[in-house]
Amino acid sequence: MASAFIPLEAALERLFLNLLPTLITDFDAGLYAALISLEITCAILVALEWRSGRVRWPMPALLGYYLVMHVTATPVALSASFQRFCAWIALTGPLGT
Repeated sequence: MASAFIPLEAALERLFLNLLPTLITDFDAGLYAALISLEITCAILVALEWRSGRVRWPMPALLGYYLVMHVTATPVALSASFQRFCAWIALTGPLGT
């Protein structure tokens, strides 16, 4: 079940953008809304597993992945080295001119 959560993040972004255009106005807001939704869902599933006495590793690992992604997404995206990398990939930087 945990493997189904990974592509769900991108689908939730688009769903939030289409269904809540006044609240979710761009992909940044969509990303954070999707991450918060998935973090809450993963936390609930981990709590349910813990309550049942059997916690399997995929859900806590996925929760940790989403928490780390949530904390690091903006600092990484705003870093100069990442901006240079994106310009290189898009061929708009030194190689594309």
